[in-house]
Amino acid sequence: MNEMEREEDCCSPPFPEDFGERLKRLIELAGLSREEFAQRLGIDYDRVAQWFEGAELTGGEVWHVARLAYSIPGGMAIIIPETAGGTE
Repeated sequence: MNEMEREEDCCSPPFPEDFGERLKRLIELAGLSREEFAQRLGIDYDRVAQWFEGAELTGGEVWHVARLAYSIPGGMAIIIPETAGGTE
């Protein structure tokens, strides 16, 4: 394991296995279709579709999703339950 891998391993929380489900709930709450969701994020629909199949998001993609979730009442609680006092 090189230094970069050790740093990522120690500092990066695991990506939630249920993130695709969280996205589905966020899209539902926003009243958007998957295509509209991708458009609002400014990300290609094919890439967004990969997320529902378990692909991890890049840092920039996480930023776009977080910004959209923040703009929707209750959105951040869906994406990051800890923000609503929940536990994982």
